[in-house]
Amino acid sequence: MSAESALSFCTDLVRAHDYDRYLCAMFAPETARAGLMAIYAFNQEIAKIRDVISEPVSGHIRLQWWREALDTVYAGGNPQHQVAVALGDAVKRFGLGRSHFDCLIDGRAFDVEDQRPRNLAALESYADATSTPLVSLALEVLAERGAAAHAAGRHIGIAWGLIGQLRATAYLARKKRTFLPLEELSKVGLAPDDVFNVRLSRHRSSSGDTRKALARVAKEIAALANDHLIGARNFRSEFKKKTLVRFLPAYLPGILANGYLGRLHWHDHDLFAPGLEIPRPLKLTRLAVAVMLKRF
Repeated sequence: MSAESALSFCTDLVRAHDYDRYLCAMFAPETARAGLMAIYAFNQEIAKIRDVISEPVSGHIRLQWWREALDTVYAGGNPQHQVAVALGDAVKRFGLGRSHFDCLIDGRAFDVEDQRPRNLAALESYADATSTPLVSLALEVLAERGAAAHAAGRHIGIAWGLIGQLRATAYLARKKRTFLPLEELSKVGLAPDDVFNVRLSRHRSSSGDTRKALARVAKEIAALANDHLIGARNFRSEFKKKTLVRFLPAYLPGILANGYLGRLHWHDHDLFAPGLEIPRPLKLTRLAVAVMLKRF
């Protein structure tokens, strides 16, 4: 299996299933894009496991397969999987740290067990485990290993993970799943089953009281995500613009995260309201402006 065909497979996978990160990667130097596509495709492979299994043991077997594939990659071998082949090339070219991959796999074990975050702190920890290591890997691909850059990246990773769970609420509810924290739901008088019974509609007349209660939970999570975006921006003074431009693509999800927060606010944090997604042309414009101004 050639590196070129593996890269093509990864690029198609990320474009189809993680379009936001695909767009962000397009602003990276061409020499780095192969590495970014490899790590984002790996993330997609392990993130989708919960959707294709019927019991936790099957999920753990698939996660273990990826651990063993990484063993092969780091031993210099050639695993026969398109994403693993691309990862092998990226590890060699960019010296990627194994621990970040292990953290991502460990975080996804929470998914396959069908656990639910007990409280907001648990949701924050989940976002940290399943999103931050990906930002760290992106920084390594972009040749940035400074402590300040990774600290800012952690804030962006957590914010992106939190917003991802809010965006996924309606989709997961149809599958009888939710990542909204149990304690926060209880505070507004709701149980997970109440989330599952909400229907997507333009008006709140359908399950109106439940949607308003969920909006209070969403507002709390959104505020936490915003705090992390502010935390990331507090590091701006640490970076010279000539340096920042090199690894800015790793931070670009923060630009989109801020856009999603704005749309949530506009819709009164109604997680089942149509129009929460940012149109693709607007995403591209936001990212292009951020790159031009060298900001995140």
